[in-house]
Amino acid sequence: MLAKRITPTVMLKTQKIFILTALSVVMQCANMIPRELPPVQDESWALTLNSIRNGRSYAVAGGSWNPKPGNDMLYVNVDVLNKSQAAADFDFAPCTLEAKDVKRTPFIVDMAKGINIMIDSKKSRLDAQEKVSRTLIINFPSNTRPESFQCPQGGNITIPAS
Repeated sequence: MLAKRITPTVMLKTQKIFILTALSVVMQCANMIPRELPPVQDESWALTLNSIRNGRSYAVAGGSWNPKPGNDMLYVNVDVLNKSQAAADFDFAPCTLEAKDVKRTPFIVDMAKGINIMIDSKKSRLDAQEKVSRTLIINFPSNTRPESFQCPQGGNITIPAS
């Protein structure tokens, strides 16, 4: 019986396809939001919940953080649009991620620039009609699915079941 020879080129292509497929599956499973959600808005602000991902830790040059025991560190990515004609502050501190008996606020606000850049204040100054993305880092009980995300300045977003 003749063995089929696998060339290095075929092997490399096969490995690339496997890695890309695995990465695609991981990326799809990582987001806790099953589909794109419309923004919620009031007369001054529009708030869009883009994704909720489970992160194991958060690190910047100044230090690193891990989830508290029994919790996951959730990365909540949002877009905020200042709809007014004047600059205004958006405060992320009172925003909450909620489930049945759980209500948690962010302990870190990140610039959402692809690398970790922690903001010193949980408030962001937005010019008129300016839109920014932020990632809110929230300790949330393990094995608990978030049901809603709320910001007093933006509104309430219900997170549909997957």
